Amino acid sequence: MTHTDTNPDNAPVCALCHGGQSPTPAPQSTPPGCFNNTLCHATPAGHPAGWSDPGQHGVTAEQNFSVCKTCHGPTYNGGSATTTCYLCHNGPGLDHPAPGWVVPDHKTAALADNVVCKKCHGADYLGGGSHTACKSCHMENETKVHQLNWYPDVQLNHRAYAGTNGTTSCSNASCHGTNLTGVALSGPSCSTCHSWPFSSASCGTCHDIPPAGTAFPNVAGRHSAHTALSANIVCATCHEGAGSGTALHSNNVADVIIGTAYNAKSGAASFNATADTCSNVSCHGGQTTPVWLTGAINVNTQCASCHASGTAQYNNYNSGEHSKHVSRFACTVCHDTAKLAANHFTGLGTTAMEGPASATIVNAVNYNGASCNPSAGNLSGCHSSRTW
Repeated sequence: MTHTDTNPDNAPVCALCHGGQSPTPAPQSTPPGCFNNTLCHATPAGHPAGWSDPGQHGVTAEQNFSVCKTCHGPTYNGGSATTTCYLCHNGPGLDHPAPGWVVPDHKTAALADNVVCKKCHGADYLGGGSHTACKSCHMENETKVHQLNWYPDVQLNHRAYAGTNGTTSCSNASCHGTNLTGVALSGPSCSTCHSWPFSSASCGTCHDIPPAGTAFPNVAGRHSAHTALSANIVCATCHEGAGSGTALHSNNVADVIIGTAYNAKSGAASFNATADTCSNVSCHGGQTTPVWLTGAINVNTQCASCHASGTAQYNNYNSGEHSKHVSRFACTVCHDTAKLAANHFTGLGTTAMEGPASATIVNAVNYNGASCNPSAGNLSGCHSSRTW
């Protein structure tokens, strides 16, 4: 006989006819109840002896959840037994064990025995019965426990979680492994998308080389203008110590750390993130640079943007009669930018001037290493032969 739709609160009414049915009646004056020996059941209906032992009823539930649902309801919120499983188990509408089901503990439990999770959340974690799909918090299935929309988005946010410490990073025993080579039943090896060990060859996974887009981490800025100047200008030139696989690379910040080889004579090179400019960079003659995102320098006409008169910087001009000429003439009157290009920017990481300046003189100046005769070359407004 079954009466699973019977409300145990009606036990006093049932007892009018069924009272004393229990083989071992409850003590005198015990209020009638379905499960306290005053009626038919000495233990809660359907439960075997010792059912309250978590080690036992948990096993029974895992083997056949449908038995529990017969009385406790399809979502374990009461049903005919009127007793919700949530008295012992908690969670937002979920019958997770209490405590510890919340992140990150339930992830560890799921990896250890994901059969239990699948009992409620479905074989593919897409939801079982009225239970929530794991996908509502995690992407796709048990092998991809990233937040929703972890990739792709304009910020490529999964980079922010690729640190090397803590249970919230990719690098841990429950997800991608402590060395990011993957874990059974969890995250695949990062080498699925990224070369491992990380190298400069994998930079293009998240941004162009050089960056050429409009959103982080692929903001173009003046990357291409710099890398086009010299093969010596690479990512590490301005992002020293922040290469792939480092903590600085995964902190969601474009850390600008200019190598010491590029320190100006006036001090250490630095980047002002607020103004978006650099200072004390030898390449720029120690002068504050134009704004990184929008600024520009025409290297054929704006020589003074990086070269100044004097000796304060490595690339200053101070030889001969420069002081008498720069106030009247542009640099390009005497220096041929086509000749200059052969050595210009070839030794940016050194303090030496790139190539002999004499090799850049315009032919019409008629410079012989000691004197020049620009008037003989038909340069308007210039003098005849004079010692430099």
